[in-house]
Parts: sequence; C-alpha cells; structure tokens
Amino acid sequence: MSKSISVIFRGESISQAIEQGLEMLECSREDVDIEVLEEGREGFLGFGKKEAKVKLTVNNRKENKEEGLDNKETIKDQNEDQNSVELKNNILSLTQEVEKRYPVIKAGEGIKLYLNQEEVDDWIILSEDKEVKVEAVDREAVSEVKIRVSEDEFSAYLTVIQENGCHFEPKLIPSSSQEYIIVAEKLEEIEAEKVELDDIYDKLSELKISYGLKHTKIQQALAETNEEVLIAAGKEPVKSKDSVIRYIFNEEKITEDDDQDKIDYFTMNQVTSVQQGELIAKKKPAVVGESGYNIFGDEIEVEAPKDIEWSIDEESVELVDNKAVALKSGRPTINKGKLSVIEVLDILGDVDMSVGNIDFNGDVIISRDVCDNFQVKATGKIIVKRNVNSAYLEAEQGVKIKGNVVGSEIIVGKLSVYYKDAYDHFRKLAERLESLNLALKELMSNQAFKTEDIKLKGYKEVIQLLISSKFSDIYKILKSLDDLNQDIEIDEVFEEMKLLIAKLKEKFNLTGICYINTLAELKDLKELITLVCNILDSIKKTNPQIIVSYIQNSKLTASGDILVTGEGVYNSQLISNARVEISGEPGFFRGGKIKADEDVKVKELGSSSGSQVEVIVPEDKKVIADKLFINTSLKIGNRRYKFQKDWEKISAHLDKSAKISLF
Repeated sequence: MSKSISVIFRGESISQAIEQGLEMLECSREDVDIEVLEEGREGFLGFGKKEAKVKLTVNNRKENKEEGLDNKETIKDQNEDQNSVELKNNILSLTQEVEKRYPVIKAGEGIKLYLNQEEVDDWIILSEDKEVKVEAVDREAVSEVKIRVSEDEFSAYLTVIQENGCHFEPKLIPSSSQEYIIVAEKLEEIEAEKVELDDIYDKLSELKISYGLKHTKIQQALAETNEEVLIAAGKEPVKSKDSVIRYIFNEEKITEDDDQDKIDYFTMNQVTSVQQGELIAKKKPAVVGESGYNIFGDEIEVEAPKDIEWSIDEESVELVDNKAVALKSGRPTINKGKLSVIEVLDILGDVDMSVGNIDFNGDVIISRDVCDNFQVKATGKIIVKRNVNSAYLEAEQGVKIKGNVVGSEIIVGKLSVYYKDAYDHFRKLAERLESLNLALKELMSNQAFKTEDIKLKGYKEVIQLLISSKFSDIYKILKSLDDLNQDIEIDEVFEEMKLLIAKLKEKFNLTGICYINTLAELKDLKELITLVCNILDSIKKTNPQIIVSYIQNSKLTASGDILVTGEGVYNSQLISNARVEISGEPGFFRGGKIKADEDVKVKELGSSSGSQVEVIVPEDKKVIADKLFINTSLKIGNRRYKFQKDWEKISAHLDKSAKISLF
C-alpha cells in the first residue's frame, strides 16, 4: 500500500478551506480524512481576523477498491459513518443505527451547541436519547457615534463606527470518521444603517460638548469611518505672571584667569559700590492671566498674580516709579530680607592697638593684617588683604582673606544658620495651622456648632479642644522653636520676625493653653507666619562664604561654602552648611576635622605620617580626593570607614545597599 498524503489548506472559513483542498487534490470528500486545525474567526472592525486551517489526508480508498471485497466493505462502513448524522432545522439527529461508534460533535466559531437545552462548549456524543440543537450566531450590523473626552476635558475625539453584519447558517462538516464540526456559513450580509451628520451633532448635544468644535473635522470623521478624529478643542488658560524684582547690582560676579582657566575667588563677590542716586533695582509688574474654557464651555479661571511688595531700608533706599534708588553711597545688599545700601569701612593698615576691635554695621575692608587677640565683627562682609593671626572674625555676608589664617576663629552667617532652621519650624507651623483652620470650617458647617453659646464665647474653647485632641504637635513645634531662639539675640533678627515671635508667645502657652479667640485672629497669625517664611526663604538662598588661602590651628564655621585656594589646611576644624573645597597647590588637609552638609572635595586628605583626619557628610553626599592617606576616617550618614592604607582617586559615597563605596 502506498503512503498516505497529508496537505494543510487555509481559507476564510472551514468549508472554504476544505473546498479549496479538494479541488487541488482532485478528490471527493470520501477520498480524504479531514482534520480541523484552526477554526478561524471574522474579527471586528478589521481587527482579530484569523483564517481557518484544515488538514486533508488522502485515505487511499482508490487503492482499497482494488484489494478485494474486504476493503470494499471497509469503505462502505466509512461512508455509512459519514452519513450517520443529519442537520435539519437546526437539530442534529442520527440517520441510522450505530453499530461501532457514536458520532462526536463540536461547535465551531460563531456556533452555539445545546444539549438537552443547555449550552455546551466541549465535544458531545450524539445518541438517540439526546436532544442536540444548533444555533448560528449572526453578527449584527454596527452603526455608532463614539465620542471620547480627554481626562482634562480640553479635547474630544470622534469615531464614526459603521460595520456591516452577517447572517449565518450552521453547516455540518465531517473532520474525520464519526467526528463533526458545526461551522457558521455566511448566508447574507446585513448592511449597517448609515450614520448621518445630525446623529453626530445630536450626540454632541447629549454630551453637552459645545466649545471649540471643528466642523470640517466632523465631516472628515463621517467620511473616514472607523478612524478617531479630534473634533473639539478647548482653550487652555494662560497663567498669571507674578511681579518680579530685578536687582541691577551684580553680587555674584565671577572672573576667570585666562592663563590658568580657573576661578579667582578673591575677585569674585568683591564689594560692589554704588553712588548716591544710582538705580539698584527694578520691579516688573504682575500680569493677569487669561481664563480658559473646556469643551463643555466651562470657564477655567486663573489665579490672580502675586504682587511682590518692596521691602527696603528707607534710610538708604528710595522708591521712584517702581525703581529702587540709592540714597547714599555704599554697597547694595539684601539684608534680613530688605534691600539696603550699607556703608563700607576701610582700614588702610593693620587691625592693631592703633585701631582696636571693630564692630561695624556694614562691610569692613582691611588693607593689611588682623593682629593677635583682636576682633572684627561686621553685618556685611569682611575682606582682609593679608593675614589673620590669633584673632576672631565674625560676619553675616562672608569673609575673604588673601593671606593666611593662623590660630584664629572665623564665623560667617551665624544668623543665616538660625534663619534656615527657623524657616523649617515656621513652615511646619503654618501647615498645621492651615489644617486647624480647615477643621474649624468643617465644624462651622455642622449645625450642632452654630449655637448661641459659641456666638457669645467665641471659638476659643473649640480651638483649644481641636489643638488638644488632633493638633497637639503644634506645641512640639513651638517648643523646638523656643529652644532654637535661646541661641541668638532676638534683637538681631528682622522686625517682622520679632513681631511673630512675640505674637506666638502671646497666643500660645507652652504648657498647652491657646489664647486664640476668633477665626480672624487665627487668620492674622497665619498671614504673619507666611510673610516671615517668604522673607526667610529669600535669606536662606544666600551663600555667605569663607574664602582663604591657608589655614593652621584654626576653627572656621560658615553657613555657606568654605573654599581654600592656597596650600591647604593644618590641624584645623572646618564646619560648613554647604560644601568644603580645598583646591590650591598642593591642596592638602592634614590633621583635624571637616563637617559639611554638601560634598567635600580635597586634593590630599591626611598625611604620610598618619595624622588623624575625620570627614563627615550626609548620607546622600560625597567625599572626593585625589589622594587619601592611611588613618583618615570618613563618616557618610551613619556609616564609618577608617583607611588602613593609602588610596588614589576616590569618590566615597553610599551605594544602594547603604555601604560606603570608594569609586
């Protein structure tokens, strides 16, 4: 007997695939065994369409006819098997008595099969006692106007869906001996109802979409069915612009050495002088924005612009048509949140017995040395053009020393450090008072609290109750703020802050008693805190630096950067709320301690003799060194590392597992 032949055929439906296969093989159904591999599906709107796939195997029946009566009987039995099932009026039944095997039936794509009036999905065995019904599921014609609105309600997209449907009838297909597939055969097409232009506008009206309609795009969507088209767009609001004060004097000028291509810190931030009558600042007025509209025609209002108020020292600055003019010669600065012109004190020689200690409200420029045991204090900057020996320097806006610092202490930005911490406390306090205010408003909306008793007594008892029960952390903030205030002289802070500190002491007792009686008092307190926070925010953005060439046996503390531009540092302490950088030649730090809130960058850390060196930075900062010697200790966050040998080119930081990585 020759080997049987199997071929796979594809078609839009199972019946079409079978017919194509029979035609190509030049066979009839009785000459092949049929196996349905994939039933295929129509898809929807052109998506998900899949061809049917069948395997036809030539069953060699022609050869069997020549092999004798036994084979003829076999063919007869198979033909009888294939004719043993009848589909009539959507009911399956047996046409003859079953002798060997009952037919098994399965529903194909688009067919529902019911056994004893219950739908089944799997193969079923057809027998005389079973009622098996078949239903072909028609695909309905679809005509729909679909409109999608964006989340922000500024855009609407139209899709006109028009898909013809189909009417199907079930057809019985034998797949192999006594196995049958019921397939859905297309009988006729059902034409979809045409979508009219009025249908689209009716839908828009139903959804209340009225603003920014694009009528030509609506026509396009109607012509190009099943495509999404933007057919309405709102008008985006234009934000208001706050007023801006532009300071004309340049306090941050950096000059560069063209030959060495590096920053000369001693020429940056030099005292900028202005003359009486000179313009020092301009105010750009606020601009009111424009309302927008969404596709429903709702107006989207914009916030009114914030008008920044001038804050000036009236003794040194005058306002003329939104311009600030210097009333005297000196250095323009923003001091304690106010624009002012401060005086400059020039010391043409040394600070020694002939001059005495200096405590000056402004800048101090010293042409030579600050000698042993003398003090220089300034509310502005201190500039020393030579050396500082065994002296004390304190300035609010920066210290620059051209020469060496030996056996001395320098403090810069003492108030700035306080202001930074105070800002954090006041900001938290403002947030909690706002939450308290919202809670009060919620209570006011409750009828139970609108009593004559409250009207007579005010809201003191309600406020006290809320603070005690839900906002007790307000007292923790106030206690921390009170502790912070112990470290400074209150007379040194700006007037608005003095007023706020006094007001808080008046309205809150740290034992837990509140003296706020009305909502108006609470509102006034919140507004004063906001004003102080705005002033503090402008102050904390400043970076009062210490810039020096060489340091030995000294302590330097700054709210801004500490920058060493010469040889380096011996046996000293450097404490900075910003960064520390030792960038000169050779740029060493040998003996002592560095503590910074930002990165530390040094060319050489430690010494070959193993001098004790400690560097401390927060967990998200780095310690960078070209060379690091034995016995140097690093603390990054809560992690410590002490070096037991010399290292080259390190960039120490915490890795993802919170361990110190050196590269």
